[in-house]
Amino acid sequence: MSRGLSAWLGWLLVVVAGAMQALSMGLPQHLGPSGVLQWCAMLALAFSVNQALASSKRVAALAYAFQCSALLGTVWWIFIALHVYGEMPLALSLLGLVLLCAGLSLYWAVFAALYAGLMGLGGQRQGRRGWLSDALQALGYGACWTLSELARGVWFTGFPWGSSGYAHTNTWLGQLAPWVGVYGLGWLSASLAMLCVLWVTPAQLGAARARAGRGASAGLAGIRALLGRGLSLSLGWGLVGLMVISLSGWPVSWVRTLGASRAALSDPAASSNTREPSWKVTLLQGNVPMASQFTHAREEGGVWYRTQMASDHSDLVITPETAFAKPPQAYAGQFFPSLVTLLLAQHRLALIGMPLVDQRGYTNSAVGVGVSATEVYRYDKSHLVPFGEFVPPFFQWFTDHLSNPLGFFRRGDETQASWSILGERIAPNICYEDLFGEELARRFVQEALSPTILVNMSNIAWFGDTVVVDQHIEISRMRTLELHRPMLRSTNAGATMVIDENARVVAALPRFTQGVLTARVAGVQEGVTFYAWWAGRFGLWPLWLSCTAVLLLLGGYRRHQGGRQSRARA
Repeated sequence: MSRGLSAWLGWLLVVVAGAMQALSMGLPQHLGPSGVLQWCAMLALAFSVNQALASSKRVAALAYAFQCSALLGTVWWIFIALHVYGEMPLALSLLGLVLLCAGLSLYWAVFAALYAGLMGLGGQRQGRRGWLSDALQALGYGACWTLSELARGVWFTGFPWGSSGYAHTNTWLGQLAPWVGVYGLGWLSASLAMLCVLWVTPAQLGAARARAGRGASAGLAGIRALLGRGLSLSLGWGLVGLMVISLSGWPVSWVRTLGASRAALSDPAASSNTREPSWKVTLLQGNVPMASQFTHAREEGGVWYRTQMASDHSDLVITPETAFAKPPQAYAGQFFPSLVTLLLAQHRLALIGMPLVDQRGYTNSAVGVGVSATEVYRYDKSHLVPFGEFVPPFFQWFTDHLSNPLGFFRRGDETQASWSILGERIAPNICYEDLFGEELARRFVQEALSPTILVNMSNIAWFGDTVVVDQHIEISRMRTLELHRPMLRSTNAGATMVIDENARVVAALPRFTQGVLTARVAGVQEGVTFYAWWAGRFGLWPLWLSCTAVLLLLGGYRRHQGGRQSRARA
């Protein structure tokens, strides 16, 4: 095969692998995520990177091509919000999408080049191999992948949508989420892929036999090399087969017990929540259309939400994000006061999504009413959406091309109390706040006050009936695995559903329909997961430091091996 053709095939492989990575986040026809597809994408990427280690620039370029393909295939629906609903010119909408993905892809390109540079320390990129060398190389590769995902998820307010761990909510690997979180799952997936590449590829066999030398011992050394490499190949392909089977959803029951609280680990009887659902909750889905003239539609939607809350007989009714488009004082007459009076009289509660305004400005909020005439619960969204709820510096020219007005909200406090009602502690999050598990984990620092139920109030109808809905479902499901708490999702157009603490969808409404979902719910009162413990106290710093430590160890080991080889040649 010519060198030119081989290079083109290498580029094609990483682009296809990136597309596989995107598909793994949510398959067509609402088939959900695929851990097998995601890991196969990681396998192809690891193979391509390992083949190109002689050149850090080529490794960076291949990594960049992979990530561009993956991100474009994952978040292409941003174009719908910009062009269809925002009425931004077609060319500018496409340019915005491409520039976003191109900029975010730089993270992986930089860290992939760092990995190649570390492997080149000591003057040998394909030096002497052993199990320790393979393990460190695989962990170091996974650490660089994880650092790139951490940077994308944190820097410049963060955009971790499509992080690799989200493909594993249904797999054996995903059951480790209560311990390592979604970024830890990405580290494991990438490391296992590289380990398989190192064990399966027989490229070192010829070199091993050549190093055996000539003479009477050459044949015996060659046999030893052949047997050793054969064993490595057997182990490698066995690991590939095991990963494919296990990632396809093969149940591994002992892993599931790892998500229990520390108390549950010492007391098996406490390992599951045995409380019967004690109260009834209603989730509303108004299906308000998103269009340039959507202001009038939102006014009508507000009337529908008010009517449903007034006629519902559940203990708690929950609306989506900004179900009411204006603050309470902006409505005329008794639109809100009469609703609150009715809820109080019937001893019912409501959690309402609406903007609030005070002397400091507007907030995107969730308001809990029905406890008393004077006591009102309030949660203000703290992690705002760039270009949606605030305009980043130097980008006003871009947002001026949108026909729909943007919200200029201020941020809520990083840590806010849960709503203690009906024997539960309800912790709302709004829109894509559930994308940041480390921020939700802050509410679990004081175990006695930790949430028993999570609530996500969203409106992602701006992106149409696309895979974005499926991707957001998996994000919420991952939070239930990490934090071992049920999640109630009330959305404008989908997916409105109840997810239990084991990431199982208990009940759901059809998407893009107007409807009411009623279910009985009980929160989880037991202690916190290990992930909630460390992420709540330290954020993502343990992962940053662990990845850095592994890379320092890999660099030191490569230098040491290079020094040994230099002395041996001397």
